[in-house]
Amino acid sequence: MPRSIELIARVVLLRGGQILLCRMKGTSHYFLPGGHVEHGESLRTALQREIKEEIGLTITGIQFIGGIVENKFFDARENRDKHELNILFTAKLANGIVQSQEDHIEFCWKDIKHLSREKILPSSLKKHLLAWLKNKKPFLGSDGWK
Repeated sequence: MPRSIELIARVVLLRGGQILLCRMKGTSHYFLPGGHVEHGESLRTALQREIKEEIGLTITGIQFIGGIVENKFFDARENRDKHELNILFTAKLANGIVQSQEDHIEFCWKDIKHLSREKILPSSLKKHLLAWLKNKKPFLGSDGWK
């Protein structure tokens, strides 16, 4: 299998002091909603498509929040090393009930005040996310570059 770097568009969705998180069913860690950018697709289009596919709702007002987080890890489900770049945005979620449209993932709203207690991957993303939630200023990438 050829090696590649996967491009992932992720979104911070906030509602009344809470943030929407996602996880694979049966796991104990969370990640931000979003997903893979397909060849020829813009980041914003990918994000809109992924959110529509995952929860059946639309997002608007997509804004880049200054975050690019590199992540290298071993994916036990696929039995291979992975390398990805997570590009972070914020957006507004249309009114409606957040309900997973895919059998393998689930979504939940978590209180921002207690977010530091949650296991969010990649861990470097969590660190920058917590800082961004505190001051809403663009942040550096996971290794300190802009």
